[in-house]
Amino acid sequence: MDDRYEDSKSHQVGNAPVDDVDSTANNNLATASSSSTQGDNANGIDIRQALEILSSRTPHDHHEDGHENAKHCCADVTKNPPPDVLRNMGQTIDMFAPSTGSSIDAPKPPSTSQTTSSNNQVDPSERRKKIRDSLRGLSIVASLKMLLTAQEDRVRTYRLYDEALGKVLLSNRLTDYPPACAAATAAFSVLSDTVAAVRDELSNRIELLLKNNDGKTSPTSLALSSIIESINSLQSLEREKLQITAAYHLEQIRANNLKESKNLDDNDDTKDSHELSLLNKGISDMRSRNETCRSNINGIIEDLRCTLVELMEEGEDE
Repeated sequence: MDDRYEDSKSHQVGNAPVDDVDSTANNNLATASSSSTQGDNANGIDIRQALEILSSRTPHDHHEDGHENAKHCCADVTKNPPPDVLRNMGQTIDMFAPSTGSSIDAPKPPSTSQTTSSNNQVDPSERRKKIRDSLRGLSIVASLKMLLTAQEDRVRTYRLYDEALGKVLLSNRLTDYPPACAAATAAFSVLSDTVAAVRDELSNRIELLLKNNDGKTSPTSLALSSIIESINSLQSLEREKLQITAAYHLEQIRANNLKESKNLDDNDDTKDSHELSLLNKGISDMRSRNETCRSNINGIIEDLRCTLVELMEEGEDE
C-alpha cells in the first residue's frame, strides 16, 4: 500500500451547498475559524500518559477467567511498570516528521535537519508564526499540497519509530529507546506546527472572504470551512494514534523484558507465563485500536485529496 495512506476511509469531506448563505452557514464558518486552534495546546504525550492508557484500556476476556492474576495487566500498570529508564523518561512526542522525498509536487515543509538538538527549546507559538508567515504567499492548492506532504512524512516517521522499537527489542538494550523517542520528537514537532499553521492560515482567509463579501458565504469560504473541520479531525485522531502507539510500544517492551528476564517460552505454565499471556493480549488490544485510528485517518486524507483535485480542476488559486 502507498505509504501516504494509513489504511481505509471513514470521514466525509464534500462541497457544502453553495446556496446555503443564511446565518446558520455563517455561524458554522465562524465556529470552524474560531475553534481551529482547539486541541493544539497538548502537542504531544509523555510516557506517563502512555501508562495511563494502559491502565484504563478496555477490559479483555481474561478478566473473567478466574485466574488470581487475571486483571494484572489492566488493573494497575504500576505493579508491572516498564524499566525506570523508560518510566522516568518524560519524553514528549509530537505528530510529524521531515520528508526525504514526496510524491506530491508541493512546497517543502520547514526542515528539521539543523534543529533536532534544540527543537524542543523553541517557543511553539513563535515557530508557528514563522511558518504561517511563509504560507501567506501560497495559494490554497499549494497549502493543501504542503499539508498532504506532511502527512506522507508522518507515516514514514511512524515507520522509523516502530523500526527503532524493533531494534531495541532484538538487542534488549533499553537505553536505546529514549534517544529514539527524542529523535522522533524533534522531527515530529516542526511538521506538527506546519499542519496547524496551514489550518490557521486557511482560517484567516475565511475571515477575509467574509469581510470582503459583507459577511456572505461563498463557494470558496464554504470549501475552506470543510477543509478546516477535516484538519481539526485529523489532528485529533493523530493525537489519539500517537498516544496509542506509545502505549503499544511500552506494552511490547514490558512483555519482552518479562520474557527475557524469566527466560520464558510459549510452553511454560507458570505465574510469569500467564502474566506474559495477559501482556500479549494487551498488545493485541493496542494494535486493534491503532488500526481503527489509522482507518479513520485514511478516510480524512482521501477526502482532502479529493478536495484538492476539485480545487485544481476549478483553477482555484486564492
